[in-house]
Amino acid sequence: KVRRVAADFDMGEVDAIMNKSPVTDAVIAHWKEKAGNRQSVVFCSTVNHARNVADAFKTAGVPAAIVHGDRDRLLGFDACEHPVALQLGGSDPQELAESARIGEQYGYDEINLNCGCPSDRVQSGRFGACLMGEPALVARCVAAMRAAVGIPVTVKCRIGIDDRDSYEELHDFVQQIRDAGTQVLVVHARKAILQGLSPKENRDIPPLVYPTVYRLKEDFPELPIVINGGI
Repeated sequence: KVRRVAADFDMGEVDAIMNKSPVTDAVIAHWKEKAGNRQSVVFCSTVNHARNVADAFKTAGVPAAIVHGDRDRLLGFDACEHPVALQLGGSDPQELAESARIGEQYGYDEINLNCGCPSDRVQSGRFGACLMGEPALVARCVAAMRAAVGIPVTVKCRIGIDDRDSYEELHDFVQQIRDAGTQVLVVHARKAILQGLSPKENRDIPPLVYPTVYRLKEDFPELPIVINGGI
C-alpha cells in the first residue's frame, strides 16, 4: 500500500522513527550562533518531537512555543459573530503568549484563560480547573499574555477545587491573577470535583454558591466579575 496522506500513517510508528536524536547543548549553541536574536522556525516530524525540541530550548533559556494545526479551521469565524473571545487552555506562559498573539492576529476581541474545566483529559495536560491550585503559575500566564497582546485578557474559574474550597484560597487566587493583569473574571459559582465526577456531573452536582461570588465582588470592586452557572 502506498501511503500518501497523514491519515495513512501510524503516528506512533512515525514518532518512534523520527523522534530519536536529542537536542544537545551543541545543537542549541549552533542555533544561537546562526539565529542570533532573530525569531526562527524549527520544523519537527511529529507533535511529540516538537514538544521535546521546545522543552530542550526552554531548558536552555531560549523562548520556544509549539504551533501546529489548521489555523483557519480552528480559529476562523464570521465577522457577524463579533464580539468573540478565544478561550485558551494551557499552563506554559510562553506558549500561551504566542497563542494569544495568533488569536489577536485572527481578529478576536478577547483572550480567555480556562481555569474552570474539570475534565480528566485537560488535567492530564495541566490546564483547566486544576490550575486553581497553582495561582502563581496562572498569574505568570496572565502576565505573559497581557505583555503579548493589546486586547483584553480574562480568566474563567470555579470557586474552588476538591478540598481546596476555602474563601481565603479563592481570594488569594483572584488577587494574584488581578495583580498580574486579568481584566475580567468569569466565575462558575460551583467548586470542581477533579476526582470522581464527570464533566457533566460537575455542571450539576456541586452546589451553586452565588454568595461567594458576591463576596468576591465586594473585595475586588474595581475588577469586572461575571457570575456563571445555573443562569
